[in-house]
Amino acid sequence: MMCLLCNTVLNTLKKANANKHYLTHKEHKYFALEGESRKAALQKLKNEKHHQQASFSAFVNQNSAAVAVTYKIAHILGKRGKPFSDIEIIKECIVEAVSMLDPRNVDKYKQLPLSRRTVTDRQHELAQNVTEQLHTIIQNEDVYFSIALDESTDKTDSAQVLYFIRAITKDFQCYEELLALGTLTGRTRGADIFENFKEVCNKLQLNVSNLVSVCTDGAPSMRGKKEGFVALLKKENLNLKKLISFHCILHQQNLCAKSTILQDTLDRTIAIVNYIRVNRMRHREFRQMLSLDEETYSVDLPYYCKVRWLSTGQVLIKVLSLRRQILNFYKEQGKQCDLSDEVFLRNLAFLSDMMTKQNNLNICLQGETRYIYEMWQKIQVFRKKLSFFKTLLCRSEISAQHFPELAKMLNEQNCENKIFDEYVGVLDCLIEEYTNRFSDFDEHTPAMKLAFEPHLIDISEAPAELQMELIDLGEDSIIKSLFNAKKDPIEIWKNAVEYPCLREHARRLLSCFGTYVTSTGSTASLVIGLFKRPDLVLTIQTLTFLSSP
Repeated sequence: MMCLLCNTVLNTLKKANANKHYLTHKEHKYFALEGESRKAALQKLKNEKHHQQASFSAFVNQNSAAVAVTYKIAHILGKRGKPFSDIEIIKECIVEAVSMLDPRNVDKYKQLPLSRRTVTDRQHELAQNVTEQLHTIIQNEDVYFSIALDESTDKTDSAQVLYFIRAITKDFQCYEELLALGTLTGRTRGADIFENFKEVCNKLQLNVSNLVSVCTDGAPSMRGKKEGFVALLKKENLNLKKLISFHCILHQQNLCAKSTILQDTLDRTIAIVNYIRVNRMRHREFRQMLSLDEETYSVDLPYYCKVRWLSTGQVLIKVLSLRRQILNFYKEQGKQCDLSDEVFLRNLAFLSDMMTKQNNLNICLQGETRYIYEMWQKIQVFRKKLSFFKTLLCRSEISAQHFPELAKMLNEQNCENKIFDEYVGVLDCLIEEYTNRFSDFDEHTPAMKLAFEPHLIDISEAPAELQMELIDLGEDSIIKSLFNAKKDPIEIWKNAVEYPCLREHARRLLSCFGTYVTSTGSTASLVIGLFKRPDLVLTIQTLTFLSSP
């Protein structure tokens, strides 16, 4: 109960106490009022109180919304890897926009608590919240998890190891986050990385016996047979005999694509591109020549960059499409050009087709929601395609469907029936490259198939403890239809409680990483490392940058 005259709150709701307090206001101007005037005064006091409470509630709500805005903006800055000082520019932009669109409320936006210190505090709270949630999850005994490591060097030449974790709980909840950021002050041998990993495990109380797989790059410090990180991990933890260790699929495919197929042709093509692009004056002259033709008015010759190898296929196609203009330009410069050689042109066309196919494969392997088995299947399919292309070449069946640039070139040169033994040899080398680099995945294919395609398994080849459940599953039309429809395996196994052994096996395999996260880690180190910051701030922003949406 509150007094409308003095705003005093009475401790007890007793009539005697209310009367006693009322009599203390004998001197108040409203005390002597009677009749309608007394009722009007009472209503006026009530209205004033309601207005006061409404104003306070509006202030509280407005303040809460302003705080929420700071968290939202801090999260966006962190996800984009932007420096905290950008918040001042953002606030200035907000105020300018509101002053034009809604000038009456511009003062509200000027009072938004947006500063560098505020954003730092907000990102620290966000990162701490993500970390606490993750620690609560991974400390459960029934959680299977996998680790992915990405070792890189920042702008200050400090070696950093990003530890990612993918965890699957008993009820098939999946969590994929940055676990920790370790700094190596000295050397980066396998032993150094392993010691740093043990510190992380001890600090976070990780149960290493639940570790299912480790994804690394192909560096000797990671995959060395005796002193590599994986070897030391297995040596110290003898109960990890079933540990799956593999080299990042995306990275291995990059290496296969960079293998020296028709390297001489590629080098000569790069020399042609660099002759035009490296010299600014020659590049301007070449562009001027292209602008005189309507077909090439807005076209340019792209610059070749070895690091960005995905652009190689596009560079080769562009050279082929502009070969006549390039030849004319070389003649004007008084230079000889390899593009006048028919054999070189055929090799260039074939190389362009093969690089384009590998670039397309790489794009298919990218993405945030890729399962390891899904990526491995795409590699297997591509290997079969290479064998098919080899068969076509042996038969001299060069179609525009499979070899568009080569077929076009052969048609121009009138040599459709030519036999290309050299190209068959190139495909043999590519097939061998893919087979050797992905040999470790062949070993784990049966186990992965049990988790992702159990309805296609030969029961006689399955482990004895799973055979009875596989027979039951083979007659379960609902489960089979879900797998055939390519539904999310996590959702399928979450509800397949009638197959406990298969479900447990699947839960282990579903914890294995695809490889998107490690490439994201490299991006985080590169983007965030461009700015000079204290280690604490770098760790906070890396956690925010790599946290799940």
